[in-house]
Amino acid sequence: MSDAAARVPARSPSNPRSALLNAMQVGLPAIALLVMLAIIFSIRPAAMSYFGFHLLFKLSVPLVFAALAQMMVIMLGDIDLSNGAFVGLITCVTALYLGDAPAIAALCYIVLIAAYAGFGLLIHARQLPSIIVTLGMSFIWLGIAVILLPAPGGSAPAWLAAFMSWQPPLMPLSIWLAALAALAGHLVISRSSYGVVLRGAGGNPRAVERAGWSVIGIRVAVYAVAGLLACLAGLTLTGLTTSGDANVAPAYTLLGVGAVILGGGRHGGRRSDAVGRGLAFVFPAGAADVADRRPGRHPVSRAGRARAFVGADAMTRRLSLAPWTYGFIVALAMWLATTAYSGIGSAGATLSGALAFGAFSVVVGTGQMFVVASGPGNIDLSVPSVLTLAAYVSMTVMQGSDGMLLPGLLAALAVGAVAGAANFLAIVALRLPPIIATLAWSFVFQSLAFNLGGQATLKPPAGLSRFTSMSLGGVQFMPIAVMLLTLAAMIALKRTVWGRQVLATGQSEPAARLAGINVARVRLIAYMLCGTAAALAGFLLAGFSGGAALNMGDAYLMESIAVVVLGGTSVAGGQANAVGIWGAALFFNLMSTMLNTFGIQAGVRFLLTGVLIILIVVLVPRPRVR
Repeated sequence: MSDAAARVPARSPSNPRSALLNAMQVGLPAIALLVMLAIIFSIRPAAMSYFGFHLLFKLSVPLVFAALAQMMVIMLGDIDLSNGAFVGLITCVTALYLGDAPAIAALCYIVLIAAYAGFGLLIHARQLPSIIVTLGMSFIWLGIAVILLPAPGGSAPAWLAAFMSWQPPLMPLSIWLAALAALAGHLVISRSSYGVVLRGAGGNPRAVERAGWSVIGIRVAVYAVAGLLACLAGLTLTGLTTSGDANVAPAYTLLGVGAVILGGGRHGGRRSDAVGRGLAFVFPAGAADVADRRPGRHPVSRAGRARAFVGADAMTRRLSLAPWTYGFIVALAMWLATTAYSGIGSAGATLSGALAFGAFSVVVGTGQMFVVASGPGNIDLSVPSVLTLAAYVSMTVMQGSDGMLLPGLLAALAVGAVAGAANFLAIVALRLPPIIATLAWSFVFQSLAFNLGGQATLKPPAGLSRFTSMSLGGVQFMPIAVMLLTLAAMIALKRTVWGRQVLATGQSEPAARLAGINVARVRLIAYMLCGTAAALAGFLLAGFSGGAALNMGDAYLMESIAVVVLGGTSVAGGQANAVGIWGAALFFNLMSTMLNTFGIQAGVRFLLTGVLIILIVVLVPRPRVR
């Protein structure tokens, strides 16, 4: 052990109650797994065999590696939304090159892992919100994958497919590999002195620097290791599926983060258990109790930043415009570029379409803004499911009748309010991280929607369809109505007691409690407003798109978060901007319109989308909490 490693402060021993709670959190996934297996075996006794275990766990290996990759990033206090897309890219590279041109494949792996590490450097050096940078990364990985392999294809090398189908003694290969990977991760992260250093880089970077370690070097190395683990996930997945597919692993992002939290992990290096990852991989789960550090909070001094970014820092400090205005500026530039390419006659239609589609993003984003502003880690991942369920409930109540519009709207809003309350009660009563609680409820809400409508599309009343497409003087009425909603959100935040309490709670929960603020009530209202906004969006979207459908909310999962953060709301809480959500929503919609107008192929569109997202978050100064 090096002297520097020895000088890193050890964690103080936990009290018995904390130790018991920690042990329960690590052990509960194992108990739940055993219960699930018992149920399966009672229904299908034939599954209790070597072949049955192989079928049950064969896809666990890539997910374990993906979860370990996510664990490395979460250990630093970040969250990686590009994990699943990167795994899909690796399957494409493997299926195309590893068999016939292994040298090219190896070079691709090295370059991609180095790029992963480079993004980690960018996040740290510029103090960027990882949730937005990795969202941009996901588009970049997906774009490269689609360029390489537009449709599923290629083939896994014979040796890789043979290895993944090998049947070792006693247990299937999947269980051996998952157990060995989890054990190795546990020994390195939880039982070695270097694991203490790695966790410290997220939990107490100042202490790590004082011990002689380079925090920026550690973060780059950790992101590189995360890229390597995601690469192993892609390799093993290719061996199992025997082909490459750019869209094969999008669910790995949230499943991996959920496995980290359910397996006993904590944000920021406070705790991380790799064995728990291996036990939790079978559960559908969400993301961690994670909040990115806003500028000014990170304890590492500015002198530690990479000099390559000093010029950019100076440039952004000189800019006098508010951060939330940049979304509008970029959106305006894209609108002008689209108009110049397709003719002045298309200007009105392009802007009208962006306002119409952006209005739905603004509605769900406004609700998400209240939750995010209420404090670190508060993000609602049930938004798409609440949107879908509210649409199905309202369409069922109205039965296509214009006379039932008001009852249908009230039913939708009631669904949203109840869903928001259920989310908050799960967080408080079960002491779950908000992202886990809201994602767990999302599965319940989605199941209810399926039971209501199945695969059918429930048609809206004609009056609702007319309202969502109504125009006043050539300007659609719905975006104007949503602008009024934005105005109401601004007033609520700045001019009401509850709005000030939300921001105060987000800035410092202990200080808010000392000031006499009922933090639980404030956050309950925030989650209920978020659910109500998602329900309103579902009601309007059903009228606009021709009815309720099971996948109608899928696009708003990450977009509802992205428009909030790009719009000027701090992921760490305490800072919110309702107007900026419009700029971010228009940015996303006009960017898609511009790239489609230019006739750019799908892969390049995804790639450019990711680059533009990262560029705007790099160049725009982040908001600070006063």
